[in-house]
Amino acid sequence: MVTLDLHGEVCPFTFLRAKLALEALAFGDTLEILLDNEAAAKSVPRSLQTEGHEIAGMEKSASGFRLVVVKRREHPLQGRPEVGVDSRFAILTTADSQQSRVKSREESQNRVDHGVNSLLKRGLE
Repeated sequence: MVTLDLHGEVCPFTFLRAKLALEALAFGDTLEILLDNEAAAKSVPRSLQTEGHEIAGMEKSASGFRLVVVKRREHPLQGRPEVGVDSRFAILTTADSQQSRVKSREESQNRVDHGVNSLLKRGLE
């Protein structure tokens, strides 16, 4: 069992440190988290459970709280090979979306111009 001492830490750092500690563990390993912040003692187990991990135990001690968590979920990107295509795709997607926004702005401006011109023509008649 790995122990993570978070005495003196506050939210959201308590959750972030716990999450990072769990990512370093193998599936099924246990992490003991020591907390002294009451708000963190409520939010950290809830957040880790939402992330898919098992809360095996929670107890109040003289120095704060002791939380025992079993890693039940791998990080979504863990174990995936890095492929250069992904980064190029993200750039292309960003460029495409920017082009769409520019085109959309141009179309909106054309509609406004058309509407203004129509009003001006009606006013001159």
